[in-house]
Amino acid sequence: MNWIRGIDNEPGISASTSHIHTGGNSGYAALGLAALWGASRIVLTGYDMQRSATRATHAHPDHHIRLGNPTPETLAVWADRFAVAARDLRSRGIEVVNATRRSALRCFDTSQLEHVIERPPVYVTGMLGLGDNLYQRPFVRALARGHAVYLRTPWPQFYADIDHVTVARSRTVLRTQAKNERAFLDLYAQGDRAMLEIARQGRTAVRRIGYTRALASGHSMLDGLAETFECRPFGPLDLPPLPPSPVASGKPVCVVRPVTVRREWRNTARNPKPEYVRDVAAWLRAEGMHVVSVADLASGEEEAAAPLPDADETFHRGELDPLQLLALIASAAAVVGGVGWIVPAAIAAHVPLFVVLGGQGAHNAADRLTDASMRLDLVGWGVPDEFCRCASPHHGCRKTNTLLREQFDAWRLLVARARHPAMVA
Repeated sequence: MNWIRGIDNEPGISASTSHIHTGGNSGYAALGLAALWGASRIVLTGYDMQRSATRATHAHPDHHIRLGNPTPETLAVWADRFAVAARDLRSRGIEVVNATRRSALRCFDTSQLEHVIERPPVYVTGMLGLGDNLYQRPFVRALARGHAVYLRTPWPQFYADIDHVTVARSRTVLRTQAKNERAFLDLYAQGDRAMLEIARQGRTAVRRIGYTRALASGHSMLDGLAETFECRPFGPLDLPPLPPSPVASGKPVCVVRPVTVRREWRNTARNPKPEYVRDVAAWLRAEGMHVVSVADLASGEEEAAAPLPDADETFHRGELDPLQLLALIASAAAVVGGVGWIVPAAIAAHVPLFVVLGGQGAHNAADRLTDASMRLDLVGWGVPDEFCRCASPHHGCRKTNTLLREQFDAWRLLVARARHPAMVA
């Protein structure tokens, strides 16, 4: 490499291979050096060229007074010199994009950094549960801000509104999930090909999403998702674009999720006592609500645990597709049931939710299912007298709750205060 000699304060971009122009600052010299070394595209970051009472001169602490720090007048001179550099770079066919968040330079095209840096695609094997995919949405959105994302999921319609996300089939044999995949085969073609290609190449750079390890170490589901997605969520829990609600009633609607037992994923420990869900639904019905009970029952596959709640309408055979279910939740005046997909759905829709807890609290306590980033002002919890914090899906947890009515009444008051604070003493 030829010896490079800097020339202080001379504006422009040199065509010489023996020197660069410094423009009075190292950022200017770096720009010239990149052009000298043959760059055809240069992205600038940290080129603020401004200072204020609340903003330091540098990204680091100011230099010692003997070394000196740029004054506002110096920064204005530097900005003029960058304009000369911009002219020279354009004449040489070199593209410069200023991706600095707040910059006084007006001589270059500007863009956000995540839009100009080419990053490799991210391949993600997502979770299978309907509720888990609602928890995943903000994390997928965060990844897609800087990468093309290829996501294995049985719920492709949950990501149709997020740019730069391509879905691939999970190929699960779980009944409800497999049924949904079959209904959306047209959405999977591109993602299936991409996943097949990385499998053929033997690539291992696939993020496998889960939260089991986080729960086992005493953390929340959201902590586990952040660990396995390798990023924090972007935005709160939310719902994809929804159709109109499938239920029309002149009364406020209460959606209730009855207690069920699934053959393919049997977890009797977390289920609450069915009579407690029935009782809460009855109390809301007595307030004048139109109770709608939803499930996807099939003999030998998923069956209801008696007693079932009394309901004005029932959809127990999977009559509602996932987006219709979410639309029903979003239109509800109250949502009731045990732990499951109704928890993230109701929180995302910000509708009143009362969760009747059973056991297996190591996975299903409030502090495992939620965190401080969520809007929880409309959420109430029916907690058993001796809430079991075990991690076993088959443990004989004690689920008796002698305070259920008091917990329900406290939740109704919480909702009233949140919705109408001036009317509640």
